[in-house]
Amino acid sequence: MILSIKPDKPELRYTFTVLLFLIAIFASGQENNRRSGIRIEGATTDENGLIVPRTGIYSFRLQKGYSSDSLGVFSINSVAGDTIIFISPGYKPTILTLPSESSFNAYTAEVHMVKDTIAIDEVVILPFKTYHEFKNAIASENTVTPETENMNYNLSLVKRQLYDRLIATPGEGYRFAFRQISNDCYTKGQLH
Repeated sequence: MILSIKPDKPELRYTFTVLLFLIAIFASGQENNRRSGIRIEGATTDENGLIVPRTGIYSFRLQKGYSSDSLGVFSINSVAGDTIIFISPGYKPTILTLPSESSFNAYTAEVHMVKDTIAIDEVVILPFKTYHEFKNAIASENTVTPETENMNYNLSLVKRQLYDRLIATPGEGYRFAFRQISNDCYTKGQLH
């Protein structure tokens, strides 16, 4: 059955139209108030309670992005039933789901981010193929530094000169001295 109201007077028709229009606006406003108006405030921290600054925050229902400040504090608007994701480099994404039916207009949340990667100290790469070679090289007492090698070379030159009764000429000393200077510059990365 269709209900039809036809007022006879134009003033009543105008009043009736305005009344229906106001009822429609009021009903629409009630729906919007129920869907919006949830404010979420809080801070982002890691599992140790340390601040996680500049965390990216994304609301799936509103399709809006936010960010926490340098102290990890955030304040966003959302709707009931929304899913919010918190993302920060070095941490696993954290998801916060709001209840679909809520009588509260504000929530306070402390979001705990879990580290995703492990920070490691300095890594030294050694020129050994296997652990066995590395162990033998470290355990041996024959480790010779470049300074010791140069010293042994100089002593062998002196011994050879004494054995052969050779007198070092100024040219040999000059060439040897410049070869050492050149090698020092090369190993220090100063030669282009």
